[in-house]
Amino acid sequence: DGGTRVPLILAWPKGIAARGELRPQFAYVADIAPTILDLTKVPLAPTINNVPQTLMEGVSLLPSLTSKDATSPTRAQYFELYGYKALWSDGWVITTSHRLDPWRMDQSGPPNEPWELYHVDKDPGQTTDLASKYPERVKALSAIFERQAALYNVNPISNIQDARPFAAKALQ
Repeated sequence: DGGTRVPLILAWPKGIAARGELRPQFAYVADIAPTILDLTKVPLAPTINNVPQTLMEGVSLLPSLTSKDATSPTRAQYFELYGYKALWSDGWVITTSHRLDPWRMDQSGPPNEPWELYHVDKDPGQTTDLASKYPERVKALSAIFERQAALYNVNPISNIQDARPFAAKALQ
């Protein structure tokens, strides 16, 4: 979510009966590949050219495409880009207000900003930080973020845009 809502426009006359309908369900860019695999009934290959494939992020959007009343899959979706961290789960978002001076090279290491909490179903513009009101929710959601970051090889999270490849090499 990240405070930005971007439309996904799909047309498939032979596969999607609805015309001009909106869908309220949560979707993320990582859902595109699983959706295409589901629509084409192609299974995810465990290996390609003898290279084991990593776990695919995302879920199929097929239920949302076939019914505007379909429930969103129960899941949490992490976001991370150059140290900017967030997690969406069931209408709630935790995020950090990441500040980085890109010209300073002494800011390496993991970002250490406090989490902010927003109920985006009621506050899509993320104007009211509820972290101090619901610290247990922040704690639970941040634990989910950490699990997903580990599962999808997001770590090590770094402040510097170009540092991740170097940090990953240092861990080898």
